[in-house]
Amino acid sequence: MGNKNSVPSPHTWLDSTSPGTDSQELTRRHDPHSYTSGRWLNRDELERNSRHVMFDFSVLCERAVHTCPGATSVVKYEKREGGFNRVFLLTMDNGHCVVARVPTGIAGPPRLTTNSEVATITYLQSKISLPIPKILDWNDNPSNPAGTEYII
Repeated sequence: MGNKNSVPSPHTWLDSTSPGTDSQELTRRHDPHSYTSGRWLNRDELERNSRHVMFDFSVLCERAVHTCPGATSVVKYEKREGGFNRVFLLTMDNGHCVVARVPTGIAGPPRLTTNSEVATITYLQSKISLPIPKILDWNDNPSNPAGTEYII
């Protein structure tokens, strides 16, 4: 778990030969901390900064590896973004994939949003038979080693 090589660099799985891309653009688009999915016509910098999340991505990856039996490292990741959350699709060296979800600062009241989401998923799993993702790990304290709230 303490393996510093357990986190892939953003360039390990990207095709840097794609037309119209350079290494700086690839790094910006796949930065785990910054909002990179769009722009605003008005107050662009303010909107993007409000969705910036500082956290230790390598610790988040280590937590994900810990929840996946037989995995020793993350071999690639993909970042997806919405207005309130950042989601990482983490592929492990054993072929399994887990999803790590990190809220942005505008998602709602700290701790309450994550607690509400975990409680809602747990309740639904106990009441209905629809396939609902299993929560492998979560933490609502932004002072945890990852430095942010998360749900895996």
